[in-house]
Amino acid sequence: MYYEQRFSNERRKGNRTAVRNQELDEIFSVLTAELSNIRDISTAFADALRTRLRETAAELDLTRKTLENGHARNADLTRTRAALSKRVSRIPGRIEASVAKLSSQSIKERGIIPTEMRACVRDLVAIGAPLEGVGKIIHAVAKGLNI
Repeated sequence: MYYEQRFSNERRKGNRTAVRNQELDEIFSVLTAELSNIRDISTAFADALRTRLRETAAELDLTRKTLENGHARNADLTRTRAALSKRVSRIPGRIEASVAKLSSQSIKERGIIPTEMRACVRDLVAIGAPLEGVGKIIHAVAKGLNI
């Protein structure tokens, strides 16, 4: 009887172990399935992150190129502005030189009175200016016009 009881206890113990092993196998299969799902989800998530990383890298490259083009354009505009500023700064001197050149002109060109000036002298004499005063009249008008 003692052996029967012990045999019965061992069988129950064995059954409990078998049931527990079966439960553990089920838990293992469930956890394996969950792990597989998690890997699929994490793989999909990682793929989404990689895609976003590639898109961001492309956008960054485009932004860098745009920035480089902007810097190049800015440098060109700076050079152009400097050149134009220098050109503008020379304008007053050129105007003064031109005015000085015009004011130093006389009625004659290379010692000869040109045809246009003769016509002007004739017009002045025709409206009553004395022939001796025509030169003074022309110089007075030119001085008044800053020529």
